[in-house]
Amino acid sequence: MNRFEAFDIFEILQDGQVMWYRAAASRAEAQVLAQKRASATGNTFFILNQQTSTKTFVDADGVQAPPPSPKVSALPQSEAWS
Repeated sequence: MNRFEAFDIFEILQDGQVMWYRAAASRAEAQVLAQKRASATGNTFFILNQQTSTKTFVDADGVQAPPPSPKVSALPQSEAWS
């Protein structure tokens, strides 16, 4: 039986690179797999829902808040470079 696996699990390596780990059929399965692997590696993982493109971040303690986005300088371009 060929089933659609709607969730991909990615590992965030210590150097910041992202590597695909595996697919899962449900969010619950993906969370369990990611949390077990995070416990073994100490790395953070994220689950990508292929249908909605949402990410859920997981570490050894469970679901986590997403990392902060890089901040853009509020200064005008001319002041930012002076």
